Amino acid sequence: MFFTHFGRRQRQTKQGNSPTARAKIARATRLPVEKLEDRTLMSFSAPAVYPAGATPASMAVADFNGDLKDDIVTVGSVSGRGLASVLLNNGDGTFGVAISSPTNNTPVAVKVGDFDGDGKNDIVTLASYYTGALTVLKGNGDGTFQAPVAYTISIPPTSIEVADVNADGKPDLVAGNHYFNSVSVFLNDGAGNLGPKMDSVAGGSPASVGVADFNNDLKADIISTNQVSAGTVNVHLGNGNGTFLPVKSSAAFSAPFAQTIADFNGDGKVDIAVANSYSSSFISVLDGNGDGTFQPARPYNIGTAPLDMAQGDFDHDGKLDLIQRTGAGFAIETGNGDGTFNGSVIDNVSTGNALKVGDFNGDGASDVAISSTNGTVSVYINDNNGLVGVQTNSNFQITAPTTVAAGSFVPVTVTVVDKAGVQVKDYLGTVSIVTTDARGTGLTYTFTAADQGTHTFATGVRLVSVGSQTIMATAPFVGTGTQAVTVTAGVATRFGVSAPTSAEAGTPFDFTVMALDAFGNMGADYQGTVHFSSNDVLAGLPADYTFTAADNGMHTFSATLKSAGYRNIVATDTATPSITGSSNAVNVRAREVAYLRLTGGSGSIGKVRSVQVEACDMYGNASSVDTRTVHFTGSDPYMVLPADLTLVNGRGTTYVKLMTLGEQTLTATDIADPSITGTETIVGTTADVGSFTVSGYAASTVAGTANTFTVRAFDVLGNAMSNYVGTVYFGSSDYQGVLPAAYTFTPADAGVHTFSATLKTAGTHSITATDYAFSVSGTQIGISVTAAAATSLTSYGPHNAVAGSSVAMVITARDAYGNVATGYRGKLKFTSTDAQAGLPTDYNFTAADAGTHSFPITLKTATSQTAYSSVTATDASTPSLTTTLAAIDVINGAPAKVTLAIPSNVAPNTAFTLKVTILDAWGNKVKNYYGTVHFSSSSTALGLPADYTFNGDDAGVHSFTLTSTSTSTQTLTVTDLDTSSLVASVTFTPKAGGGGGGGGGGGGGGGGGGGKKV
Repeated sequence: MFFTHFGRRQRQTKQGNSPTARAKIARATRLPVEKLEDRTLMSFSAPAVYPAGATPASMAVADFNGDLKDDIVTVGSVSGRGLASVLLNNGDGTFGVAISSPTNNTPVAVKVGDFDGDGKNDIVTLASYYTGALTVLKGNGDGTFQAPVAYTISIPPTSIEVADVNADGKPDLVAGNHYFNSVSVFLNDGAGNLGPKMDSVAGGSPASVGVADFNNDLKADIISTNQVSAGTVNVHLGNGNGTFLPVKSSAAFSAPFAQTIADFNGDGKVDIAVANSYSSSFISVLDGNGDGTFQPARPYNIGTAPLDMAQGDFDHDGKLDLIQRTGAGFAIETGNGDGTFNGSVIDNVSTGNALKVGDFNGDGASDVAISSTNGTVSVYINDNNGLVGVQTNSNFQITAPTTVAAGSFVPVTVTVVDKAGVQVKDYLGTVSIVTTDARGTGLTYTFTAADQGTHTFATGVRLVSVGSQTIMATAPFVGTGTQAVTVTAGVATRFGVSAPTSAEAGTPFDFTVMALDAFGNMGADYQGTVHFSSNDVLAGLPADYTFTAADNGMHTFSATLKSAGYRNIVATDTATPSITGSSNAVNVRAREVAYLRLTGGSGSIGKVRSVQVEACDMYGNASSVDTRTVHFTGSDPYMVLPADLTLVNGRGTTYVKLMTLGEQTLTATDIADPSITGTETIVGTTADVGSFTVSGYAASTVAGTANTFTVRAFDVLGNAMSNYVGTVYFGSSDYQGVLPAAYTFTPADAGVHTFSATLKTAGTHSITATDYAFSVSGTQIGISVTAAAATSLTSYGPHNAVAGSSVAMVITARDAYGNVATGYRGKLKFTSTDAQAGLPTDYNFTAADAGTHSFPITLKTATSQTAYSSVTATDASTPSLTTTLAAIDVINGAPAKVTLAIPSNVAPNTAFTLKVTILDAWGNKVKNYYGTVHFSSSSTALGLPADYTFNGDDAGVHSFTLTSTSTSTQTLTVTDLDTSSLVASVTFTPKAGGGGGGGGGGGGGGGGGGGKKV
């Protein structure tokens, strides 16, 4: 029975680091493999785990303290700080405590070299892929480093390698720029200082870079893996001075990303092994040809996706083996020394995030270190027991047609046979069928018992690329089967047209037409007829051509393009127009200047016009570099010519003014070389409108009266323009003016038209006519507008007055447009709602009034909060001419007298009420009286109130209570303490049995004086 799955070994939980402990662990953790015969698989001791100082992002192995032992350096970050941490080797496979030194903030890659030539290893780190920062840390020889020296570069690398690329014995730095499709070289000055970067096009997107001598010329070459394009490895052959030739590309099966370089087959030529990504469980080996190219890739199915690629001698047989970190652990393919490798041995360990190989215990067998995301490094010591009896005991045999057409599915039969050629009927493994055709397709299939070791695939394997291709069947521990297949082109479906990227106008060049099938292969049997066309109307193209068998689908022609700019050539099959193809763009450059081309300048006379001058070759292509100076002449002596003009980039703009109607010529001539000249015919047409006159509107007019005015058009030379047919728009300084609508002159107008307008606002005004198309206008100014007859009266004056005070009422006569009617001569009569008002006598307006007069008005009756006074003026002859000054609030005047009121039937010994009122001169209560009154009497029998000060609530009136004990006649007097003239008295005689009836009053005298105010 042939088993395809490995048993998972059991590991001890507790691990030791001594050789005895490792031996015990090794015996307990051997990994058995399926048997075709008895054999033993290599094994590794359980890992020793070491804290790394920071979460490792990358790792390298080198001697950092000069003891000739493999130490480990990791780079990573913790709490935002970048650290480089060294684990020094104790010599027995164990390591000391990590020694950390600061580096850039987020290092993701590290490489080792002695950059300053002091015999101590230094390191260079690459920061995160987006910062573009490189940092060099010089070693102190004890596992520590000096302060980092940072380099910031414009294009951030994604991978780095250290090697001497200019043969000066000093390690330099090579960087791959995945996102910019380039590689960069930084030369070392020997003191550890990196020079400016030198870039080379990588031929793809480099995921990793390496350095070796790929063409055996003793000069360093660069190789990069192209992961995202066609899946190639690209070699830049070195010139030995740090510069490199353009890339040579070789197909690497499927999107290679990681690589390791060595002479795997012992032929003295450098080979490469790559980890593939799109075919996710494959690695590939490419044998070097010794010229920078490689043999077709040999893919190996390792059964799980590789995450990186490294090399070492794990079975200690002196032949290089391969190792990859995978999702299932690390995989090892032991080498046979001839460039081929045995099936993968998977060690089920933690995947980690970086893998490095070194001989950590000095036994000559390669050991493994894996860093993890938990901030540790796990070291796996090789048990150095070799790989006994593990060899390929079965092989695949492939049967397939030897010739197929491109794009065809190839029927493939895969059979498993043993070394004797006997079919292995119980094979139940999984086979991967792959091809060397980078555009082809393959498949994966798991054999069943019913297959009996052989299976035929009618579809699934497809070859596309013309030429010799190889179909391979591969599986772990089964010899790869191969079958060569010749792929022939299909029927031509399109043309590929290849032309130079640039050419000089009028100079013939060769271009090639290839008949291609649907997959881009050249159709050798195409014998159709092709016709040529171009977006260059001046192009000299080949005549129609019929391909022959001797052309093998490709023929070279000659063409001449003459029009500058990006041009192309199109080839089309005359019988089948769908078979067509366009060349790449050819940048056609202008030839030497042959003449000057002038354009522009024609137009109406009297106006400056622009003229463009171009220095052109014989085909009319304008130069892009010419700087000659040209002089201008003209056929019309009245023409205003431009000054001499110096061209910039073969072009220039100047200005000319034509002064004569009709055709004229303008000539430009190179001052230095008069043979370079150019002439154009320009036409002078009727001059543009240059101005308007606006006239005829009455110099003096009455508001509201319509008047006519005339607009005349003149050209820019001042001549009457009888052919003017533009549109004019009207405006005026009179915002009330009624103006004509926009008007378009007609030929019948002969440049003159009369309009009507009505101005309404008194004053001096203007009327303007404007043609906005030519920015031309004309204005009549100084139009005097006087007011029309009065149609209304307006008035204004104060709306607050003190009784008895004179205020001004201003009355204005206005016409229908609101202008002051200065000619108004009417008579005004005045009335008021205040019966006491002092109003003006009737008044006749005079010329001196100019329509406005101020009148004195005296209102005497105080108003309440709900009723106000007003004054009205009315024209005696025209009652409709009237105006009212309304809502006048009249307040009382100053205190002028006091009135006293008592009942008419005052009885002795009976209380009665005395009412005291303060009045102004017009009988209005003095509501704002705040004076103090004193009471006196002619009789001591009268009980008097105390002195009293009036307040705001009294509003000039207050009542008091008194009592008299006598029946004799008595006189009661009330006097303002501050104004003695403000006094009043009342005389009364109390009568027994009185106390009822109405009240009597006493008058008060006095005058002048005023109450106290608050």
